[in-house]
Amino acid sequence: MDGGVSGERAVDEGEAIAAGTLTRMTPCSNKPGSGKPCPSAILLVQLLFRGLTVVSKRGQSAAPALVLFAATLVVIVIARCYGATPTRLSGGVVHSEVLDPVPSTQRPGRVFRPVSVSPGSMKSARRFKVPDWLAGIWQRSEAREVSRIELPSGRVLKPVGRAVARVNDAFGTYRDKNGQVWQIFDPVRAHGQVDRGAAIDYHRVHTYDLIITGPKSAVVEVQATHTLVSKSNHKILNVYQDEELNKYSPLPDGRLATDSSVKVFDMDGKPILLTRTVSNQVRLPPKTWPLRTVGP
Repeated sequence: MDGGVSGERAVDEGEAIAAGTLTRMTPCSNKPGSGKPCPSAILLVQLLFRGLTVVSKRGQSAAPALVLFAATLVVIVIARCYGATPTRLSGGVVHSEVLDPVPSTQRPGRVFRPVSVSPGSMKSARRFKVPDWLAGIWQRSEAREVSRIELPSGRVLKPVGRAVARVNDAFGTYRDKNGQVWQIFDPVRAHGQVDRGAAIDYHRVHTYDLIITGPKSAVVEVQATHTLVSKSNHKILNVYQDEELNKYSPLPDGRLATDSSVKVFDMDGKPILLTRTVSNQVRLPPKTWPLRTVGP
């Protein structure tokens, strides 16, 4: 009787070795692209050699599993230690672990000067398919925050609960000749401001992505920087970044369910807060949207 095991069994044994180790790992604290080794890298390299030793003892029948096991761990090392954190998984969309730091010229104490953005200095405009059930103008009058977590401690805070939140969301820039609705994101125009009383909140959207995750579900991913500026001396008071993952799905009564996860980062790109808010939106006329039926 052959004392070896199949490739599948070898993988299972290798995964068993990894299970207890990976659960103890934390994201690398080094800045993305620094090239510095971190504790997770050292731990994974040790795990790699240990796993290869166990699998190799099983003989030639485990050769395919040997290659698969090694390749998997190499990918994990790169992702955790060099800033290549995935933003999408097979089961949906997840938040970034860290963001890029804000430049020193745009930090508190400096006189605020709006960043001049030219068409050639950023990525060109992008377009995204919009499902018919999502196309239109949707209005929200209130929202309910259901969770609030302090980061990186993980301490659970009291959620805000129900609050007034009057917002109109428009999905669809134009409809092509085949009837497909498209949304255009132009980074040059993706900015705005909100009056906060003694200060102005200037915000600029850096990335926008509309991802169709199912027949009746879609996620809009947005990353933006907020700069709070004093009205009296035009100096920067505070800067923070946020990443929104807004999931949309239609309800049987014709309304639109919104489930929003917002992760807030400080000016150094480190996470400080994670909230989840739910709301329902109603469609505004006209029902046939968008009105424009030609290309951009």
